[in-house]
Amino acid sequence: MELDLLWTGAKPTRTPKLCGVYVLTHLVSKKVYVGSAIDLAVRRARHFNDLKAKRHPNQHLQRLFNKDPRFHVELFVVAVSGSAMDLRESAFKLEQDVIKHHEPSGLLVNIQKDVKRTMFGIKFTPEHRAKISAGRKGIVFTPEHKAKLSAWQKGRAVTPESLAKIVAKTTGQKRTIEQRQRLAEGLKKAWRDPAKFLGSRNRLDEMGHRVSIDGVVYPSISAAGRAIGLTSVRYHLLRGKRPTWFLLP
Repeated sequence: MELDLLWTGAKPTRTPKLCGVYVLTHLVSKKVYVGSAIDLAVRRARHFNDLKAKRHPNQHLQRLFNKDPRFHVELFVVAVSGSAMDLRESAFKLEQDVIKHHEPSGLLVNIQKDVKRTMFGIKFTPEHRAKISAGRKGIVFTPEHKAKLSAWQKGRAVTPESLAKIVAKTTGQKRTIEQRQRLAEGLKKAWRDPAKFLGSRNRLDEMGHRVSIDGVVYPSISAAGRAIGLTSVRYHLLRGKRPTWFLLP
């Protein structure tokens, strides 16, 4: 199987933001984990951060790391130009090919062999969702972390092709009763503190105020909503749950 190898070694340095496939090989057992990402360096770092914190979702990989933390890392770049969605689709195809290549060896530790099912179509039970929620409660982004997120997102822009795909996918969609209830509950929480709610609302009353969305600056909230195909930009700014979305002075 021939692939365009970007990097190979034990501890790769920070590479430019590149989309592709990564292969983690445990040096002792020779077992393999295959994945793909829009940003290979960030995804690799996230894997090892989770492994060091003993919270990796793949228990097979976690047990290997606990026995011996040495891994060989290979990064394969997707040599395709286009929108983020096109790159991701190409990465999925390449990842599936690499998984099929390693599967007959019996050394593959991926839980799910179908890459599309790893992110799409899986429904978590209420108990599993409760565990995920409990694990994430209390996480607060520091100013330094927010600055890093903002710097990483700067310069990203939604291409016309990506915007057209987003609009086509979301047009005509109807919210379920459960989704409507969650939205209503979120608004109720914001209204329970009138002083905070009114202060936030007054700051957002000027729809001509400049706003930064994931590092991209728009002249107004309305312009941002049109550009990303979302009508609830003001609502998300009001809730303050997205650290890379904020008003500019």
